[in-house]
Amino acid sequence: MKRFVIFVLPVLVAAQPAPVSVRSCIDAALAHHPIVRVAEARQAVAEARLDETAAARLPQVRLNARYSQLSHVDPTTIQLPIPGSQPITLFPSIDQQSGVRVSVSQPLFTGFRLSGAEDAARANAASSSEEAARDRADLALQVEQAYWSWVQALESVEVLQRALTQLAEHERIVQRLSDQGLATSSDVLNVQVKRSDVDVRLIEARTNSVLAMMALNNLVGNPLETVLTPAERPLDSLQARPATGMDALVAHAVEARPDLRALQYRREMGEATVTASRGGWFPQVALAAGYDYARPNQRIIPPKDRYDGTWDIGLTLQWNVWDWMTTASQSAQAQAAVRQTEAGIEQLTNSVRLEVTQYVRKVEDGRELVRAAQMGVRAAEESRRIAGEKFDRGTSSTTDVLDAEVALLQARLALTRAGAEVRLNDARLRRALGEHP
Repeated sequence: MKRFVIFVLPVLVAAQPAPVSVRSCIDAALAHHPIVRVAEARQAVAEARLDETAAARLPQVRLNARYSQLSHVDPTTIQLPIPGSQPITLFPSIDQQSGVRVSVSQPLFTGFRLSGAEDAARANAASSSEEAARDRADLALQVEQAYWSWVQALESVEVLQRALTQLAEHERIVQRLSDQGLATSSDVLNVQVKRSDVDVRLIEARTNSVLAMMALNNLVGNPLETVLTPAERPLDSLQARPATGMDALVAHAVEARPDLRALQYRREMGEATVTASRGGWFPQVALAAGYDYARPNQRIIPPKDRYDGTWDIGLTLQWNVWDWMTTASQSAQAQAAVRQTEAGIEQLTNSVRLEVTQYVRKVEDGRELVRAAQMGVRAAEESRRIAGEKFDRGTSSTTDVLDAEVALLQARLALTRAGAEVRLNDARLRRALGEHP
């Protein structure tokens, strides 16, 4: 009796990675990238600084406690020149001394130094918030650039693979004709040369696609070797922006750009710093009060070995009459910083105007380029079809077919580049307009 042993081999089905969109990649990057955490930490520092400067204008309460063990000394006494009188102790020796003092101080006038410092800190906090928004927008743009560069590399791989398959089929046909004496060995070699060229370009395109995918993984927080598949293609839902005048777009960008608003807050910060730096020219007035509960209390004479409480209240005035122009120098520094920021605002405003104008033009021209590239692909496909039919009828040469193949390959690659480029320029335009990621 024969026995048959059947081995059941498990079939492993690789899980296909979920397609990723531009939006999902941007959200992942904004949630995990260190740039965002750095910006948030910088903003937290600025807000804590604002709380610190605001607290300086409020009453400050301090508690001081002390305890001392002193070496024993003979008490100070006097003897009255009266027969039978006892010595009178003026200052007893109190070897253990302790006490508590609670003091309150309230600035009344600081020459606008504290208010200026608070205004500067408030503007700095607002500027840090805008800088955080700027960093997020820059990161989102990097993600979009990496995404569309990766998709372009993938599409180039697909185009080259398709061309390589067609050339391989054409090579088999020419080789068969050569074996029948209907084609020369030169014809076969020409096809092999074209196939080899496409093969080399395909290897380069595959390498570029892997590197681009690694760059995208690095931005979104994935392991570099994570395999991704795109959920979008450059020509998917390629819609034109609503028609808007250039002046309106520039005005919108100047108002919405977070980096420009950050500089404007920096200017406010500098103006408040000027006010604070001029505080050295004014007197500083403060209200101070305190309560002492000590043993012995130094205000009670003669001192007694017991706890006593006393209080005090008063005004203090401090005026730096001459500081060798230190205040003037500090004020001049702050004013120069304001002028520097104003020049930076003007420079950035001009850059914003230039960026918006350039990318609007690039996006419009890019859409025209896509339409032209699509027409070129259709024409190249028709030319390749006609060349193939003529070759099958024997009315055209191998060279004509190869030329048509190369033209079709170039047209498809041009369409791939045009689609990715218009997406990239659209992302750059949105960044230039200050649209939030």
